[in-house]
Amino acid sequence: MKIEQDIDILICRCLSCESTPEDESRLMEWIGDSEQNREHFMQMKNIWDISGRKNHNDSPYEGYVRMSRKTSFPVPGNSPAPSMSEGRTMDLTGGNRWRKPLRFASVAVFLLLAFTTTYLLYDKYSFKDGVTIAEVSTPYGTKSNFTLPDGSQVWLNTGSTIRYASDIATAAVRNVEVTGEAFFKVHSDKEHPFVVKAGNLKVAATGTSFNVRSYESSSREYVTLVEGVVALETDGWNYTLHPNQTAVYDKSLQSAVVSSSESSGSCAWIDGRLVFENDRLSDILERLEELYSVEIQLGEGFEDCRCYATFGNESLDRILTLLTHITPMKYSWQDSRHISVR
Repeated sequence: MKIEQDIDILICRCLSCESTPEDESRLMEWIGDSEQNREHFMQMKNIWDISGRKNHNDSPYEGYVRMSRKTSFPVPGNSPAPSMSEGRTMDLTGGNRWRKPLRFASVAVFLLLAFTTTYLLYDKYSFKDGVTIAEVSTPYGTKSNFTLPDGSQVWLNTGSTIRYASDIATAAVRNVEVTGEAFFKVHSDKEHPFVVKAGNLKVAATGTSFNVRSYESSSREYVTLVEGVVALETDGWNYTLHPNQTAVYDKSLQSAVVSSSESSGSCAWIDGRLVFENDRLSDILERLEELYSVEIQLGEGFEDCRCYATFGNESLDRILTLLTHITPMKYSWQDSRHISVR
């Protein structure tokens, strides 16, 4: 435990620019020792940025204690914190809006001149030289909620990633990239559009609430508007979405359709629910693939099979078992990631 505390204080010393060359060399060596160390550093860096790094009067130890109060990092004299193999509860905003246990909440912040992968992001987004690229990821089985520097709120679903520039609060255009699924409550600023790039979709807003779903493994991408108005662009196709409208982009057809429906079902995942309303069985199974990181092979004869269902925080096995009670399907595991449905 003492070693872990020393490493965390060393990280805080480096983040507060009070480190020596020996400190930096020691930290880089520790980060390079294992993937677990690298993930822990990236988590600490993100929490440092979000939980009050502007308080430059903090000593590295005081900064560490301040971070510990917002997370489950151990503070000397307090009860031991969970080990790295246990779940951690983190509140990245310092509020009570979201209290989900995050198992290894994989939160990454890359500095442009520090990591090779960030150069690729720089080339893609053409951000100004020296600007930090922030990347927040949620591993499968976790969700997170946090506030961007511009004041916009984000709910990030399982297996998802969001990237944005650290100067998003002052940029002419507030660019964000999403892989997976995210719900945005955009801080109103008509002079500085908020633009989300998700796969083949580009959503522009100024102060709205909407859900974006774009998993790389899925055949379709979705945008559902809850409040306000957004401009949607994809493959030269432009559309203005209004509340309770959903745009569905088919990757194979390279086309999109817009339909009207209650937005509550599409956004129910925020409250830990899965809601299906007369959905095709194939669409339900694809949704489960997205959320549980599995591959489900659906046999023939289910083309017209639709159902209504609402699930809470159920295991995948439990959901599949319940589906066998309301549809003619049967399922079997082929291995740890592949399921056959007949």
